[in-house]
Amino acid sequence: MGRPEQPIDPHAGPVAQFGHDLRRLRQDAGAPSYRELAIRARYSTTVLSRAANGRDLPSLPVVMAYVTACGGDAAHWERRWRELAAARRPVPVTVPLADTPAVPAPVPVHAGRRLGTALLVGAAAVTGLVLPGMETDPLDRPLVVRDGVDPDVAGCGKDAVSMATTDVRLVQPIKLVGRTFDRGEVIGTVEARYSARCRAAWARMTPRISADGPVASEATVGVSRPTDHAAVSLRLGHIETMHSDLLRVDTGCVTAYAIFLFADGNASDAQTPCRQAP
Repeated sequence: MGRPEQPIDPHAGPVAQFGHDLRRLRQDAGAPSYRELAIRARYSTTVLSRAANGRDLPSLPVVMAYVTACGGDAAHWERRWRELAAARRPVPVTVPLADTPAVPAPVPVHAGRRLGTALLVGAAAVTGLVLPGMETDPLDRPLVVRDGVDPDVAGCGKDAVSMATTDVRLVQPIKLVGRTFDRGEVIGTVEARYSARCRAAWARMTPRISADGPVASEATVGVSRPTDHAAVSLRLGHIETMHSDLLRVDTGCVTAYAIFLFADGNASDAQTPCRQAP
């Protein structure tokens, strides 16, 4: 069993209310596991669980897949999503063309923040230019890729390449679902992924074993930036292909790591070399 989901305060804001209601829809559908939902929705358990975390507004396709898998009213939920997304969209600002520079000045990127002024948003809208450090979401809003964002949500996977890959090997023999795995056997790989568009990296873990059945297990995947001790990770109460959130690589090298923990106390881990952006 995975760890219980962190509670959501539905009064914390519209996105929190949206995530809270998604979880309630899942409960009303009989509380299927995220693994069951993943089979129905054709999205990973990671994406589906994050859709209902109450912190970030998921994409419309993910919401529709989640709702459909739970037997919800797709039209109702699409309308709710569009109303919420429209309310979060910045108000456009008209900037006279004469006052708009032909080439925008470099825009500083601040972790955890969107672009600082509506003036820059308006200038980009008028000129049709994409400012440095900006991406575009389904509503064509300018976004700043920041630490702690899901790379799939940010659209960073489109040009992702591998910076480094390391095997995860067993420290001690284990027995899983009737099969014995020897010490030193490769049970998975951990990879540092990098997107030049986003100037960011994240960790991806790909297992070579399955711990489904009577043997409890969990896996953690993460990425760290030693220069400022920044780190993000994801832990699941089962083993499957999974990825962490991202870290920007402007301030130093990054290393990806993965940890396998089994019910008998055995643990195996590995990390990639610390690599700078290409």
